[in-house]
Amino acid sequence: MGERQGRVILAMLVLAAGLSVGGPAAAQPAMPGEAGAIPVVRTFGYVVPDSGVAVAGVVHQVTRVPHGTLVVWSIGPRDRDVAVSRLVRMGGDFNDEVSSVGPYLAKVADPSSKTVLKPLVLDKKCLCSDFLSRSGEVKAGRLVVLYAVFPQVASTTRVVDLDLGGFGSFVSGVPVTSSAGLGPAGSQGVPDLGVGWPGYPADEQVAAAVAADKPAAVWDMTVRTGRADNSARVAEGTQTTVDLAADVLFAFDAAELTGAATSGLTLAAERIKAAKASSVTVTGYTDSTGPDAYNLTLSQRRAEAVRGALAGLVPGVQITATGKGEADPVASNDNAEGQALNRRVSIVFEGGR
Repeated sequence: MGERQGRVILAMLVLAAGLSVGGPAAAQPAMPGEAGAIPVVRTFGYVVPDSGVAVAGVVHQVTRVPHGTLVVWSIGPRDRDVAVSRLVRMGGDFNDEVSSVGPYLAKVADPSSKTVLKPLVLDKKCLCSDFLSRSGEVKAGRLVVLYAVFPQVASTTRVVDLDLGGFGSFVSGVPVTSSAGLGPAGSQGVPDLGVGWPGYPADEQVAAAVAADKPAAVWDMTVRTGRADNSARVAEGTQTTVDLAADVLFAFDAAELTGAATSGLTLAAERIKAAKASSVTVTGYTDSTGPDAYNLTLSQRRAEAVRGALAGLVPGVQITATGKGEADPVASNDNAEGQALNRRVSIVFEGGR
């Protein structure tokens, strides 16, 4: 049996196995006549809306590369011949900012940093497989190999979730490695599984795409909630920030807590307890009116007042307080609404969602 024939049989066996989203890792199947193997990290499947095309797929690799993260996978139609572009979602999210035709709506969800990553783009070209480099349809029961380069995942990330069709069907718990990209490259930009791997962008291209960041390739999964009057605003991600409006906590130009401060402080204490945080940072801020030195002192005094109140609500938690005056505004200081948002005390701690 020849090497190509053996790889084709492997692809057909993978398709016939009844793949499911997030299937368990399979043993690396060795190919006839070679010492290597085609890595099978996860198997998955989905149905393309509208057309009803049933797609089966295999995740081969998620690995750290210089400046980015490389994802290599293969997909194919189960029961009919179709163009590769009909196997994934096209258009949508940032269609107007990408001129290339490829899997640019694939996504990597990084639970460690609570971000969603999109393929990098350089000069409106996705750093991903180019569907126009392949002629003809993908045969039923066969797989073709795709890739995309994403921004770097967090250094602490060990597993990610992948949406490789762009339809929101995630493959969960895919391990991240630091090995070299699968190779060698075949003669086709979108090769059949078993006849080579894609040719990946050079490190310099990846670096340039990261620096350009157009369109933005990182989405924040932070959840922001708050009260309608903006007296308290909560942002939950890898850490939680509770912003309490200084106009509610304090009288004008004062640093003594008012009776109205109780509600916001209780909210913050409940969040700290729920997150089981061991340390908290309290930072006071002002708007840009008034002398810088005065604002800095006022913000420090207000942060100390909040620290003292929280210490009684969350005993045993280490709380530090600092004042930053008019630094780090969250809104414009050119109008009253923005100034009110900037006059705040931020309570920050690890944990949350």
